[in-house]
Amino acid sequence: MSDRTWRPEGRARIKRCEVSRGNWLKWLERGLILALVGVFLFCTADTVRGQEAMDVKEREAFYRAQEEQLLRHTRCLLREQGFGDSGVTLNRVVEREERIYTFTIHHRRLDDMEEGKRRETVAALEKDLRTLTVEFPGAAEGANCVFVYEFMIL
Repeated sequence: MSDRTWRPEGRARIKRCEVSRGNWLKWLERGLILALVGVFLFCTADTVRGQEAMDVKEREAFYRAQEEQLLRHTRCLLREQGFGDSGVTLNRVVEREERIYTFTIHHRRLDDMEEGKRRETVAALEKDLRTLTVEFPGAAEGANCVFVYEFMIL
């Protein structure tokens, strides 16, 4: 007999191939569904993450605008008190739930004053400057905002 004769084992092997082909299609379907679910979840998570990042950017832009306004008001108040050409810098440190603002103020007249007069003037200026910070949005919302005023004396 030749190799081309029909054998029952060969037929059983063909049936097994058909069965495995059916399993292959099921696994392909499952893989495609899993891939689509993964893509959906990735896109949804990316959208949420993008919105959170935008919220942080918007909040930071809001605080920066408020800080600039506070700096302008500080300079205006100093001008009204006779310290118009004061050097004023604002440094901020933002940690998790706390914002620390440090104002450094310098004016030649403060340098030239006697120690007792300087203390009185600095205390009065600090009192007036603290009234500005009451309306700062972070402080009004109950956020932990700390305002420090330093007067640089050379």
